[in-house]
Amino acid sequence: MEKANGKVIKKQNLNHLRKELKRIGTATKAILSQNTGLSVVTVNSLLAELLETGEVKEDKIVPSGGGRPALTYSYNPNFRLAIVLLLNENHGEDMLVVHVVNLFGERIFKEEHVMPHYDYRQFDNVITKVISEFPKISAIGIGIPGQSIDGQITVSSHKNLIGVQLLKHLENTYQLPILLENDINAALKGYCSTHQMTNQDNLVVGLYFPKHHPPGMAIYRNGYIEKGQYGMAGEIKFLPLQIDWKSVLSDEDFIQVFCQITHITNVILAPHKIVIYQNKIADRLLSEQWQSYLMNHYMPSTPEMAFLHSFELDFYKGVKTSILQQIEEDILY
Repeated sequence: MEKANGKVIKKQNLNHLRKELKRIGTATKAILSQNTGLSVVTVNSLLAELLETGEVKEDKIVPSGGGRPALTYSYNPNFRLAIVLLLNENHGEDMLVVHVVNLFGERIFKEEHVMPHYDYRQFDNVITKVISEFPKISAIGIGIPGQSIDGQITVSSHKNLIGVQLLKHLENTYQLPILLENDINAALKGYCSTHQMTNQDNLVVGLYFPKHHPPGMAIYRNGYIEKGQYGMAGEIKFLPLQIDWKSVLSDEDFIQVFCQITHITNVILAPHKIVIYQNKIADRLLSEQWQSYLMNHYMPSTPEMAFLHSFELDFYKGVKTSILQQIEEDILY
């Protein structure tokens, strides 16, 4: 029992030291001891272990206030890396965008591939090449235009993805943790994280209208994405609006559909804010049409509206945040 307790305490001390070194950046053993409350002997032992694995690296020698110069240590953000793989529409084309990020969330590689049919077997070529160049990759986060149940994509605007056991395929191929995220869920998470809305008691809805595919919705409340049964919350393309989402809508039809969906969203959820990602028509025109719509359709609450053109960036941030959280949990626990 004492041996087990000793392992637990050592793990706690390691995590405490990791977090402090990440927070402070660079520090001597004496400063780490002072800031963590751990003895210098304990800090010395823990640092030796972290240096051996490469998680911590020796930095520079600094004056120590009259005594012998002291060696400083810093956390190695490249100790582990992650792939952030995004399936996204960009300028009307379906793209596969691959990023490599380190533990500080810094991007160290980016590559784009036009992939109009999203044949998941083509992903292997991209991932294999990146892993060969960055052997420290320890997890893969993938953002997809669809939803999966137990790793199988069951709903998607891309027919080649429907029914694909993407999670199982990638886990078996690469023997790495794989995370699948829905595109608008990830984008809204990225937006709310960037705007520090993670701990506020509010409800934010994201609406995404890609040019050539059906729309999607995400619901964010109290720091979390509300996914619903099987993750299907927000699949608004199934609303009974009699819209052919495969066709290109005229500006007039798009405005009508937008107002109807926003009306339904607002009445059912009464969000504090609705974040809109679209580039079909000018934001100013869409905002004006929404205000005109409100004059003829009373609603008991009116949300703040944010018209954004940062979908790709927010999408990237959302998937990146999720996969780095998973890696950190693996390191800490």
